[in-house]
Amino acid sequence: MRKNNVFLQIVVHAILLIGAFTMLLPFIWMVSTSFKPSSEIYVFPPRWIPKNPTLKNYVDL
Repeated sequence: MRKNNVFLQIVVHAILLIGAFTMLLPFIWMVSTSFKPSSEIYVFPPRWIPKNPTLKNYVDL
C-alpha cells in the first residue's frame, strides 16, 4: 500500500506542475513580448527571448 501511495503522490504532483506551467505560460509570453520591438512580435517561428530587447513599449505608454 505504501508504494501505491508514493506513486499516487508523484502522479498528483506531476499533474499539478503541468497545470501550473500551463497557467504561467501566457504571463511569461506577455512579459517576453513586452520587451520585443514591433518588427519581432509577429516573427515565425516565435522566439521566447527577444533578439533585440527594448524598453520602447514602456516609454510609449
